Amino acid sequence: MNWMNKMNEVIEYIEENITSDIELEELAKIAYVTYYHFTKLFSALCGVGLSEYIRNRRLTLAAMELANKKHKVIDIGYKYGYQTPESFSRAFKKFHGVNPKDVRKNVSLVHYPRLSLQIIIKGEEAMNYKISESTELHFLGRSIRLSNGSKNLKVEAPKLWRDVMDNGGYQKLKEYSKIQGLVGLVFDINPKTNDFSYLVGINVEKGIRLEGYENIDVLESKYAIFESVGPVPESINRMKKKIFTEWATETTYELKPIAELEIYSDRDRSKDDYTCEYWISIE
Repeated sequence: MNWMNKMNEVIEYIEENITSDIELEELAKIAYVTYYHFTKLFSALCGVGLSEYIRNRRLTLAAMELANKKHKVIDIGYKYGYQTPESFSRAFKKFHGVNPKDVRKNVSLVHYPRLSLQIIIKGEEAMNYKISESTELHFLGRSIRLSNGSKNLKVEAPKLWRDVMDNGGYQKLKEYSKIQGLVGLVFDINPKTNDFSYLVGINVEKGIRLEGYENIDVLESKYAIFESVGPVPESINRMKKKIFTEWATETTYELKPIAELEIYSDRDRSKDDYTCEYWISIE
């Protein structure tokens, strides 16, 4: 399947239906994959979440129309999917930095262009991976709720890591661990909102509990397991991007919103030969 062509078809569909209720599942049908698989690919290939892209395009076009004095603010807001003037004004000001009624006062506005994807041929290093079946997994740690579209994502996740690692927290946890090292677990995934829970902790035997930490169980699943080599977090972030822009565009497996795991050993994470694993559930 030519993913660039499919994604460009999706973008064309979005533009043609930008003032209508766009069923996100319909976009996945155009790409011939499950909705979860599609949202992961769209974000990786386009560099922006699906819902965010649609919202940004609507607010861009709304501003262009508001510059025409023939159109009323309330009519433009309703045209682009906002049911009240208040909700439109809030979204518009957050995106453009000004109120809709001020557009005609020679203010600066944000233009978010329509995406157009092109194939770039380049030499890349190979990815090492394996497919493995896993029974139910059990974890012990601390978690927070995050969103892929949140500006706080890069702040809150590292903060959680520090919370678990500092003050002897990891030393207390590691004596219960089935494997030597910490785990970053993505679970309770909501593909429609891009929300998910993220736990930092350890893999344990079922029934292990520790005051101040929560227990999370993950159903049995099949996983694609990728090896990442190099200092973290840089190396694993590069690996994630490659998974969703390269491997996931060619595989016959479907991505499933069950869990994603980052498995880190206790070695020095700043070393060039440091290895860790990234798991993603599939079927």
